[in-house]
Amino acid sequence: MRYLFVDRIIQLESGSRIVAEKLVSQAELRGGRLRAGALLETMAQAAGWLAKEHHSFLRLPLLAKVPELEIERAPRAGERLRIEARVEAQRSDCFSMSVAVSSEAGAIARARLLLYVVPAPAERSAELSEQSREHFRSLTQSASRRVLSVRA
Repeated sequence: MRYLFVDRIIQLESGSRIVAEKLVSQAELRGGRLRAGALLETMAQAAGWLAKEHHSFLRLPLLAKVPELEIERAPRAGERLRIEARVEAQRSDCFSMSVAVSSEAGAIARARLLLYVVPAPAERSAELSEQSREHFRSLTQSASRRVLSVRA
């Protein structure tokens, strides 16, 4: 089973910044709150889309390290999260990103993440790349979103 924690991409500055949204559903909660692991996964997935797009969807992002994570509060059902990830430093195979999560009610969490990008398995590279491109298009297609750069 795959868990998808990014509902849509609102802004993208290729290789630099991404803003995504997620609506927290009741089904995702445990004890009435979104758990820290799910919140971290949401942050990593948003950052991962920025890394994937930068590498033309030919590489897979892997969360390698979480040097900093600060959670101010747990999101509740019905809350629309705004996830903003910014590239702080980059090598060809590694991104250091700062990620912040907020909602209309204020700040929720912030983190610094290290993501490595690795080639997809050769026998599935074309298939995985096309699936990623298609999913990315579905997350960015709307007149209300301001996607600043999309390579297709």
